[in-house]
Amino acid sequence: MYLQSYVLGIVWGICIWECYLNLRQYYLVVFHKDIDISEFIIRCLSSDKFEKGRHYHKDKLQITFPKIIGNALITTVIIRNGFYAKLWYFLDDYVPVGGDLFLSLLWLLIVNVGTAFINYPLTLFDTVYLKEKHDQPGQQFFFNFTKTYIEDLLNYQTLHGLIYITTFLVVSSTDQYFLFVLWIMGCLILLLMDTAYDILFLKKTLLTDPKLKQGFGYLASKVNFPTNDLHIIYSRKEWSTIARISGFLGYEQVYIHERAIFKLTDDELLSILAQQLGWWMCEHNIVQIFFKEMYLTLVLTTFSNLFDNTLLYVTFGFSKHHKPFCLGLNLMVWYILLPLNVLLTYIWRFMYRNQTLDADNFTKQTKCEKKFLKTLARMNQTNYEQFVCNNSYHKWYHNEPTIIERYKNLIEEDNTPTKKGFFRNILNMLKNSHEDRKKL
Repeated sequence: MYLQSYVLGIVWGICIWECYLNLRQYYLVVFHKDIDISEFIIRCLSSDKFEKGRHYHKDKLQITFPKIIGNALITTVIIRNGFYAKLWYFLDDYVPVGGDLFLSLLWLLIVNVGTAFINYPLTLFDTVYLKEKHDQPGQQFFFNFTKTYIEDLLNYQTLHGLIYITTFLVVSSTDQYFLFVLWIMGCLILLLMDTAYDILFLKKTLLTDPKLKQGFGYLASKVNFPTNDLHIIYSRKEWSTIARISGFLGYEQVYIHERAIFKLTDDELLSILAQQLGWWMCEHNIVQIFFKEMYLTLVLTTFSNLFDNTLLYVTFGFSKHHKPFCLGLNLMVWYILLPLNVLLTYIWRFMYRNQTLDADNFTKQTKCEKKFLKTLARMNQTNYEQFVCNNSYHKWYHNEPTIIERYKNLIEEDNTPTKKGFFRNILNMLKNSHEDRKKL
């Protein structure tokens, strides 16, 4: 049972660490009065909205503690009592139709619905009650929230069901080559999701505002961006960014969220687009794709070595003769690889933060860094964590740096200009050589 003790030790270790981080952040929010924010940022904020953001963040931290401890307790009870195996055997006894694949899909559905049901009350309390109480963006009525919550659960279940079916069919049919086949398919799906999802699946229209297009065309000409077109994305969900660039190898497209068109001026939108061009010029999307492919390789390599290992299944209550490998994939990713997931998530966030600061520097080259910072401050003035936040807490939970860090990077520090990435230079060399041959 040493593997079970290892899993529970990791679960409770993360629980204690997150409680410690939230306690430090709570102390900072409640008792810290001397806020170190520059006068430049303060002038961009509304004191009323800023104070509402502080009270909302304080109340949200209060419900975080029972959520963290409750999840650890539930996980302990489930693992110690072999709930996953008992559910599997119950389905095997009382569901007369279907083989291992059907039982695996049914097992996954029950586990996902149960997890969603447990998380529903606190998520509802935050989204419906707390945001309405403190007048925060992203408020939803009870009915709309419940509808969205169920839709997200169905989408999540559909995605995981497809992964189960694909894994089952590949492992069953390709035998010793299944690792290579799964890796190729996973790489292609990740590449598609990162580069072409917006182009293929989101509703969009071409922006016709001549002033904004002209301003973006000027910015694009500075870095030889392949298009001057801007697209408006229509989505019921808030984006984590106001605008973004999707595509790859000369087929990039620029998208602006529909809500940003009404909330921001043309100059503010251009400052955001300048930062996105910085992302593109530095090839950060290529680095991120490579990082995800490496993680996929680690997961599949571990799975190929453990999916037939008796110890993996016995740890979670199965007998030595039952090895439902689709369930084994889930249990391995959820628990066995938990330390690796935590480490790689922290590395990802560290890399993403540095990439964000690097992309921000392009706004400095285009002389719009102050407008960019004002836009960020105005759009996030109810997000208290962006201005007052414990350093360790923010690095653990958030990908992007705080606005205070971005201000210091752009205004107070003398940074080197944003440079084109390696692959971008290679593509430009090939393009120039092709044009020279055409002239000859």
